[in-house]
Amino acid sequence: SLNKNSKELMRSLDDVMLVKIISSKELPVELNNLNRYTADLLREYQLSSRGKLRFEYVKPSTQDELYSLARSSGLRRVRFQGYEGDQMTLKEVIFGVVFEYQGRIESFDLIPRIEPRLEYEMTLRMQSLIQKSMPKVLAFADTTYYYQRKETFARSLQMNYILDMIDLKDPLPDADALLFNVV
Repeated sequence: SLNKNSKELMRSLDDVMLVKIISSKELPVELNNLNRYTADLLREYQLSSRGKLRFEYVKPSTQDELYSLARSSGLRRVRFQGYEGDQMTLKEVIFGVVFEYQGRIESFDLIPRIEPRLEYEMTLRMQSLIQKSMPKVLAFADTTYYYQRKETFARSLQMNYILDMIDLKDPLPDADALLFNVV
């Protein structure tokens, strides 16, 4: 069952949210349980949304279409080792979730062992798209910031805040908080 916050978020939807599960035609055995769990979890979101959340599986007919769709959605290829007969094989797989809401898109890859935090990851993406009552944060990261790329830093913040990356040369707009990230 979904936690209280996830249910409340679904009830707050003003419009239809479309969730696409993009996957390779044949998933490795390691992903079968995750595939079932993802569908079950999305059914719970759908029930809580009172019909405002819809989900579908997207399995393009060709590998090129799949790679193009994955690239445009921000999903990446993951390699899996397996055995076919007595030969070890390497298979590239795309398996991810794309959320679409009011012209905005969020996505993430479905990878092994994500099940314990899958609801959390989904709710974060949905909250970021809905952007209801999220505080506005101005963030400054100087050019010597080398532990993490600025884009990764910004993406992390956007899950819980309306973010505006700033440079200190211009006047500061109104915001709830100002975050300096300097080394």
